[in-house]
Amino acid sequence: MKNKILNIGPCFFKSDSLRTGGVVVLFEAWLQFCREQNVPFEVIDTNKDNYTFRLFSIVGIIARFVRKIWRCEKIFLHGTINDYLILAPLIVGIARLCNKKIFLRKFAGSFETYYNHCNWFKKKILCYVLKNSDMLFWETKSLVAFGSRFNTCSYWFPNVRKNSAIVRDLHKPYAKRFVFLSRVHKNKGVDDLITVFKRLGEEYQLDFYGPLESSYTPDYLEGCNYHYRGCIKPCDVTSLLSHYDVLLLPTKHDAEGYPGILLEAFSVGIPCIASRIGAIPEIVENEKNGILIESGNVKELLAAILSFNNDKYMTFSSNAFSAFEPFEADNVNHRILQLIG
Repeated sequence: MKNKILNIGPCFFKSDSLRTGGVVVLFEAWLQFCREQNVPFEVIDTNKDNYTFRLFSIVGIIARFVRKIWRCEKIFLHGTINDYLILAPLIVGIARLCNKKIFLRKFAGSFETYYNHCNWFKKKILCYVLKNSDMLFWETKSLVAFGSRFNTCSYWFPNVRKNSAIVRDLHKPYAKRFVFLSRVHKNKGVDDLITVFKRLGEEYQLDFYGPLESSYTPDYLEGCNYHYRGCIKPCDVTSLLSHYDVLLLPTKHDAEGYPGILLEAFSVGIPCIASRIGAIPEIVENEKNGILIESGNVKELLAAILSFNNDKYMTFSSNAFSAFEPFEADNVNHRILQLIG
């Protein structure tokens, strides 16, 4: 079929509907947009957990690709660094041989750091992939600048979210209700949050949501003013966030791109306190729609929490809501669809 797109990326986990991740959510959101716009497409799932034999998933993915490429005019690979090293060279090479258009989308914000520190062989592979693609799409603006060194057809394809159906309460008072919603993992700053809330009075409340990393238990996340509330479905995130005042993300993960949870918080006017790390400063304007702190700095985290008052909260909330506009899914996806023709 003319202009049919072969979308290649990670689909939802078949074994656990509550298990998810940023790259899965973004790829599924793109597929849903294509359905809504009646764009003809086929899909190849790269989520290795959805294959019976995980070790042989690459063979299955390439076999599906060879079988489906003849029915599509455009190839769109949505991937991580591992996909760029293993899948992308084969997909780009075959697409070129078959005279098909090939577009690559890179999730997260760590590509430049990885490229600068990898060995010469991996650099050769990545250079080939980047230079031989028709267009490159990057999650962060800094990566667009980096990608342009290899391919001038480099564009911004940020993390996106749908406009929330939740009606924002313009007069919601600040009630010192804080929320953490992410993987409960050491590199997300969970221990720093517990340390800080042990120093705060009971008028400050923090709720944790998200899947537990193996070293954490629900009991560890229970205190007089902090509690673990379990996992929630992706479709319920914005509704949940609207019941809180401030999102906390003191992450220590230096490969952060645009965390989806920050965008979801902005969509309902919830400001944040987040680490000045990765690409987070591209979307969080310090002392405007949130507060940026040094990663791992407990004193700064405590000071940021204590700095909020009702007047400051109202201003930050309004700014957070305004900051969401560039990341509204339909607007961004329409722009990408126009670019790839």
